[in-house]
Amino acid sequence: MGEQGKKPSSPGKPESVAAGAGAPVSTNCCVKGCKKSFERFGFCAAHFEHFKFGLVKKDGQPAADYEKKLEQYEAHQSRKDVRKVA
Repeated sequence: MGEQGKKPSSPGKPESVAAGAGAPVSTNCCVKGCKKSFERFGFCAAHFEHFKFGLVKKDGQPAADYEKKLEQYEAHQSRKDVRKVA
């Protein structure tokens, strides 16, 4: 009756190993070739914008229709820049 609030731990492994405490943690953006440190969701600021627009998947790989989305993204950015000036 005293152990109702406890979570069961994985048998045979200490909690620190089960949680991945020994694994190296990368602080770089997950997009291939990017050396900047990540800010949000494992992406640097520029690649997070690409992720929000759908150019990049969660794992950092480009989307299947990358070229089409890149054209749309660039058009969107140019329209956004025009609005700031006006």
